[in-house]
Amino acid sequence: MILLKALFIFFCPSVILRCIKTKGFYLGKSSKIGFSIIKSRVIKIGDNSRIGHLNLIHVDTFTCGGKTKVGYLNVIRGNIEISLGENVEIYKQNKISAPFFNVSKTHLKMFDCARIAVGHLFDVTHDISIGSGSIFAGVGSQVWTHSFYYSPSSRKRIRVGKPVIVGDSCYIGSSVIVCPGVKIGDGITIGAGA
Repeated sequence: MILLKALFIFFCPSVILRCIKTKGFYLGKSSKIGFSIIKSRVIKIGDNSRIGHLNLIHVDTFTCGGKTKVGYLNVIRGNIEISLGENVEIYKQNKISAPFFNVSKTHLKMFDCARIAVGHLFDVTHDISIGSGSIFAGVGSQVWTHSFYYSPSSRKRIRVGKPVIVGDSCYIGSSVIVCPGVKIGDGITIGAGA
């Protein structure tokens, strides 16, 4: 059923999609979906939102508020619950991913007016929260939520994860690497390459 819904979303115009009344799917007034694959158990898109062409969205839950924009060529995949607030933007060529074999569902929450620009990588092995009005600007920043402990005497390793929290009104420049467990307070600017 989920695959059938994904194919229907890819091939049908948004005018027809708005008329569909099915469990786990809602497309708000004046919202549009381009030629993108959205494979998700729950899809709820608020009014006046746009999802551009050639996106691959394969997650457990995808919800977004009104006036939200997902540009093009974004890959969003994994055992993740995506929750986007009002007027959020994920521009283009970003990769947001988590393993499908995660024991528990993880969450990516972007609050109102948060932005992700071009070519950033988000590892959602653990939760990520991006506060209201915060922006990942430029290109090439990475947010990591997992790491490994390696045994000093054998080839064994253990994966460990911690959430990443970005406060409100933050500016993250190009090529910034955010490690697991980092909490960035409100109103912080992090320069390029940090």
